[in-house]
Amino acid sequence: MKAQATLVGIAVLLLMPVYAGAQSPERIVVSRDLGDYERGDYLGIHGQITAQTSGSFIVIQVTNPRGELCNIQQMTPLSSGSFVGKGIALLGPLCGINGDYGVRIFYDEYRASSSFAVLPSTVATQDDEQRFENATSVLDKRIEQTLSIETSAYESRARSITYPSGTVVDLSVVYADLLDASFSDRTLDGLDVNLRRATTGALDAIDSLEDAMTIGDTTATSIRKLVYSAIYYYELGDKRMSAEQMNAAYGAINTADPASGEAEQPVTFASLRNTLLSLIQKSNEVLSSELRNELAFILARGTAPVYADELRAILDILTQARYLEITSNKTDPLYTFVAREWGLISPSLKSTSSIESFVGFEDRVQGVYDAAFVLRDLDKVSRFIESGENGGLAELLRPEWNSLQSTLRSANDVDDILAQQDAIEEMRQVTEISSRLEQVITITRANRISNDLTSAWPGLLMRVSDASSLSEIREIVDEFDRSISAMRDARNPIEELKLEYRELLAKAEQRSDRTAIANIENAQRVLELAERISSGAPTQTKLDRIEVLLVWVVQQVDVLTERLASFTPEENKRRSANILERAQTLENLAELGLRTKRFVPGYTDYVDEVLKTVERVRALVIGGELRSADDLVRRATTDWREIDEAYREEPASSDFYGKVDIQQREYQKHADDLHDTAKRLLVAGTTESREFTRLISMVDEFIEHGNFVEAHDAITAAYEYARDNLSIEHRSIIYEIDHRPDIRAWILEGYVDKQSFDNREDITVFVRTADGEIYDQLDFTDTKHGRFHVQFDAPEDPGVYVAELTWRNKTSVNIVYIPYPEPSNEDRQVLISDSGGVELIAISQDLYDLQEFMQGFGGSQYQAHVGKITPLIAEAEDAVRDRDKSLARAKVVEIRELIERYLPLRSPEGVIRATYATGNLNIAGALYKMIEFPEDIYVDIFDQTGQLEATVRLTDDPDGMFSRDVLRSFEPGTYVATLSYHDLRVSDFFTVR
Repeated sequence: MKAQATLVGIAVLLLMPVYAGAQSPERIVVSRDLGDYERGDYLGIHGQITAQTSGSFIVIQVTNPRGELCNIQQMTPLSSGSFVGKGIALLGPLCGINGDYGVRIFYDEYRASSSFAVLPSTVATQDDEQRFENATSVLDKRIEQTLSIETSAYESRARSITYPSGTVVDLSVVYADLLDASFSDRTLDGLDVNLRRATTGALDAIDSLEDAMTIGDTTATSIRKLVYSAIYYYELGDKRMSAEQMNAAYGAINTADPASGEAEQPVTFASLRNTLLSLIQKSNEVLSSELRNELAFILARGTAPVYADELRAILDILTQARYLEITSNKTDPLYTFVAREWGLISPSLKSTSSIESFVGFEDRVQGVYDAAFVLRDLDKVSRFIESGENGGLAELLRPEWNSLQSTLRSANDVDDILAQQDAIEEMRQVTEISSRLEQVITITRANRISNDLTSAWPGLLMRVSDASSLSEIREIVDEFDRSISAMRDARNPIEELKLEYRELLAKAEQRSDRTAIANIENAQRVLELAERISSGAPTQTKLDRIEVLLVWVVQQVDVLTERLASFTPEENKRRSANILERAQTLENLAELGLRTKRFVPGYTDYVDEVLKTVERVRALVIGGELRSADDLVRRATTDWREIDEAYREEPASSDFYGKVDIQQREYQKHADDLHDTAKRLLVAGTTESREFTRLISMVDEFIEHGNFVEAHDAITAAYEYARDNLSIEHRSIIYEIDHRPDIRAWILEGYVDKQSFDNREDITVFVRTADGEIYDQLDFTDTKHGRFHVQFDAPEDPGVYVAELTWRNKTSVNIVYIPYPEPSNEDRQVLISDSGGVELIAISQDLYDLQEFMQGFGGSQYQAHVGKITPLIAEAEDAVRDRDKSLARAKVVEIRELIERYLPLRSPEGVIRATYATGNLNIAGALYKMIEFPEDIYVDIFDQTGQLEATVRLTDDPDGMFSRDVLRSFEPGTYVATLSYHDLRVSDFFTVR
């Protein structure tokens, strides 16, 4: 049996689809179980990012057994993907309780989880002397284990350190020096797996930076010793110091590594396909026809991802080639070297017939391109010195400038130019120092930023103007760059700042502190700007600006925290009193109005609503929710003004008048927009016209009923239908227009069908409101390939807009719908209340459904009895509008009875009868038949919304008689049973109560 079961299992595995066991690869690798810790211990989290994304941070969240956030931190991984979190002290009311903790790690769109436990026991404390003795033992043990080098010198140093003059830190220095001289893979034996991985990740990164000559021997050694110190403190049992040392090492590596956090985004298939299309269509380039054919073949086969690196290289070569073509025409003698070298490479590029051979020129083209860019920087320096507008600084540069020019005049090729790259770059930085300083000083003054670093900048600017040597200027450049780096190290990560500002905003809103709210929102905009600038490839000047702005944001945290913390009881009383006084004024106005309008229909009900609102405002103030109370009393006061004005306009109205009428007027504006859109864009008789007309009729019907719940949903459905179905496309124009509320702009992009790619053509777009009024006009040109992409300010208010794009007298129309915000649960309840309550809304929906139902299934019977139906419908609608539930309910019952009595379709050739009792539907009838032979008959059951509820199959007898019981429950409402037999169609209606 066992062998047989095994064979069955193998067979099942073989039959399973190959994708059944496939899993997406892990992007964040971290230990699933971080182990057990004692209270007072320190937790360190290490992991690996297997595929990095440009500009993304790692976020670590730790939650305690109660689900509360114990710790959150953000960091950037090393360029190798390795990361290590800050040490987390397992102490206090959040991180020191016993039980199981959860760890969640986020990176870009990926996430991973882990866990650990805090035990009831507490980490034993040691006095200084005990700690020193343990530290000595750890060092002695490491010396004993070291066999690869002579250790007598380290033994001697260890013995010379004695308590109390010597410290644990002194012993750690000896330990780090020992490991620096003797480290091997066996050094990590017996260590915790997380510490081993963190150590390996750090040491590998240091080796990589050293091999690339990014850091020197001295820097590399100092960072390694931080890692070795982390091992020492871990063996000592001091996990806090171990985590701090390891974090310091990772921070130093990140600072030194230019590639840290700059991993490229993986390209998408769509972008690769667009790249291929662009390459194939390029004219006047260095791509041969044979190479274009090969690219077209790749496009046709869909194999672009295989050639992602090659395509990127081709694009780089083409970009560099365009610049080199331009620079080759310059007459400056130095550019002749660039032109000569490019003249040798260009013909070879144009004659290549394969991707491999073309990409083989990448390094040669890059070298010439780099030389051209060096000469561009040289031109900047030349203009600075020769302009005569830069005074003493230009004169300071002139001797070195003359020496550099002399050296370059003896150049023989582009390699000689590249040899002077560092000198030219240094001179360019010197020429820009005044501009950089002036910009950051302007920003600091505008934002009132003041600290030790920023206060020194005006002095640096004065030193630039007073400098007497080029070496002084270089010192100023280095000093300024160091201050910018210090600012970057001192500020919080952007994500952490965003979290702090969200917390501040919540406090400010609760206290209704509008000044603080404005300052917080301004700081949040600065953070958004910082994210946008940091995500690209910003210039040094932009980086300076963003660092200064972020310092301001950090400073504002303290200012706002102090402001919100200093919210005194007296100020609280003052603001509370102000809100309560406005609420009392509103109550007084409402009650005063009763003296003259008590007998105006609906006014008493409206005053009751106002009084309830006032009571709610008071309850919010008592609960400390001042912002919510303030907003509520403001809205209620605004409503009061509108409705009171409406009562003054028609004080003696015999109909229900008040907030319902105001709501009806607002919703009617939307209905008018829909009607205007239909008149301008729809062609009568089309499917779109019929459906849109039906949706508009639904809107009108519910507005007339005062059913604002269904009216809101119907308006939304109509606007969405307009957006999706009413656009008018021209075959020569493809374009989309998208509302982007996150950047407060509209994005318009697309293509026009061009046959010639050597010119640009004018495009005009009119953005119109629903009634046809021009809101905005855009005039721009396409690219030579027919593509266009435009960002512009456009309407922000919810509703439907029409964008008409004209090119070569051809027009394409797009509908843009800015959705209305979904009402909150609270607003939804208000809307239900304004609509008369849930029961009245249901009656309103029944009325609409029944009218559609009668017209759809009543046929000739509906037309024959429309004189009886219409007055009854009108009476029911009046009852709903007057909020008379009893009368409305009674009228709906009469309508259902009228449907059952007058609307069934009968025929001498057949008849059907449907009767329903609890849980049982009986269908019976008879057919007139020429042949006595039983046949299958099908009866369809539709509900009052027109949805098919069931299809019943039955068989008649030879005489054409049939009857069947269907055991099924139906929801309350009116239903129709329709029988179709050849050309015969008969029906019967029944009501489920």
